[in-house]
Amino acid sequence: MKTSRLLLPLLFMLAGCGIPLSEKAIEETPEGVYVKQLVKWNAARDYASLEAALVPAAKGPGLRAAMEQAAQAVPVEAPASIRFVSWNFSQTTGQDRHVYLAAEYEYGPDRWLLVTANVVGKPGSFQLWNFRVQPMNQSLEEFNRFTLAGKSWLHFFMLAATALALGTSLYALVLCVRTAGLRRKWLWVLFILCGFGAFSLNWTTGTLKFGLLQFYVLSAACLRSGFAGPWILSFAIPVGAIIFLAKRKKKAANPAAVVPPGPNVS
Repeated sequence: MKTSRLLLPLLFMLAGCGIPLSEKAIEETPEGVYVKQLVKWNAARDYASLEAALVPAAKGPGLRAAMEQAAQAVPVEAPASIRFVSWNFSQTTGQDRHVYLAAEYEYGPDRWLLVTANVVGKPGSFQLWNFRVQPMNQSLEEFNRFTLAGKSWLHFFMLAATALALGTSLYALVLCVRTAGLRRKWLWVLFILCGFGAFSLNWTTGTLKFGLLQFYVLSAACLRSGFAGPWILSFAIPVGAIIFLAKRKKKAANPAAVVPPGPNVS
């Protein structure tokens, strides 16, 4: 109940800012409607409308050839289904916002089309920074599904390391909360909650990244981009949890020692 009370105001605030919170809401945004129109222009080979939609910076030699090549990938028949799987935006003060969308078009078994677009401006005066189409033989959901089949040693190492980091953080957190007489307990709780130096693995591509200044609550995360994007498995070094457990072990070995103080935040 308390969680719902905290989340509801945030969801209302996002919706009030025009940020869609579901696939259907993305499709119904002005940008989503515009992207569907772009696909129709490609299917109809309406190059004049497509060229008029582009920002001047995107126009140049070879534009028509590039548009014709992209249009050839778009079937002329109507799709069996349309699913908008991603919606992101960026905006600089005093300028129009850029909206990045991705939609998945299904045309039948083993016939899919991934459409991505960067739309800038206001409804009625949209312009297009880029527009790409990519034929696929399976849905994005299937392509990016979380599976252990055919994965490398790196995938299994990351899975084990993420579970270990999360388990260590939870174990230390429970012990910290239950330790009587611990000085500056709230500082220890905050220290244990945060893991520092994040390793992240794209589960679909196997790409590994490291962020020195990143941190994760409870030292672990498993997130995905959009509604059907790749899963990103991440873990951070549970520094606070390790230090707390080490100090607690040292105190257990020497009962006469004082209770470990809270982390130095000066």
